[in-house]
Amino acid sequence: MGKKFNRHNKKTFLQRISFKYKVSILNENTLEETFRVHLSRLSVFLYACLFAVISFAVISLVIFYTPIKYFLPGYSDASIRSDLVKKSLELDSLQRVMYFQEAQMTVIKSVLSGSVEVDSVIPIDSIKLEKLAKVLDVKSDAEKQFCKKFEEEEKYTTANVKPAANSEIMVFMKPVSGVISEPYNPTKSYGITFVSSSNAAVKAVQDGTVVAIDYTLQHGYSMVVQHPDGYISVYKNIGQMLKRVGDEVKAGEVLGVIEDAVGVEGKSNLYFELWQKGKTVNPSDYIIF
Repeated sequence: MGKKFNRHNKKTFLQRISFKYKVSILNENTLEETFRVHLSRLSVFLYACLFAVISFAVISLVIFYTPIKYFLPGYSDASIRSDLVKKSLELDSLQRVMYFQEAQMTVIKSVLSGSVEVDSVIPIDSIKLEKLAKVLDVKSDAEKQFCKKFEEEEKYTTANVKPAANSEIMVFMKPVSGVISEPYNPTKSYGITFVSSSNAAVKAVQDGTVVAIDYTLQHGYSMVVQHPDGYISVYKNIGQMLKRVGDEVKAGEVLGVIEDAVGVEGKSNLYFELWQKGKTVNPSDYIIF
C-alpha cells in the first residue's frame, strides 16, 4: 500500500512539473493573439539554468580579457608584483647608500669645521719656525736649475702615476714645501701643521676628487679631496682656492695658495690631515718629508 502511494506521488510530481501552460500575448484593442508559447515548470527551470550558465561564462570572459579585472579587490598582475618587489629592493639599496653617504658627509663636515674635540694642543713658536722656513727656501743658482729641471721631468711622470689597485699602503706627495711645526699626535690633534712662506702652492697628495670646500674664521678656506682605497686628505688655511667641488685632480696638482701671513704673530701655515675609512692616520707614514 505504501509503495503504491510513493509511486503515485512521484507520478503526480512529474506530471505537475511537466504539465504545459500556454502563455499568450494579446493586442489590447483587437484582442488578437500576437504571440504564444507553451511552457512547463520544468522547461522554465531548464531555461533559467541555461541563461545563468551563459551569463556566468560571458561575465567571466569579459573580466578575464578586459582591464575590468584590475578593479576587482585582491587582484594584481604577476608582472606588477615582480615590479613591486624590484622597486622595493632598489629603494632599500638607495636608502643604504644614502645612509653611508650621510655618515661620510658628517665626518667631512666635522673635519672641515674643526669641531672634533681634542684634549689639548701644545703651543709652538711659529714665528721662529716661519723664519727658519724662509731661510730654507732661499736656494742657490745651482739648486734653482736643478729644481727647475726636476719639476719639468716630474710634471710628466708623477701626475700620471696610478695607485696600486690592491696596495695596503699608498705613498703620497708632500702637500706644501715647508717645515713641520706640529707633528702628528692623535691625542692632541688629527693632523700636522706646516710652516711655509706666504703664497706657497698647496698641492694634492694623490689622485682624487674634490668633495667639499668650507670656510671658517679659524682656518680660512678648507678643502677635502677623496682618494682611492677610502683615503681622504684635508687641507686647511688656504687663502685662494683654485679648484671647485667635483673637480678631479692629479697627484702634485695645485689646489690653491696658502693664506698670507696676517696678525701679530705673522703665521703662515698649512694644516693637513689624512684619513682612511673614517679614521685618522699619521701622514708621516705615507709622505716622505
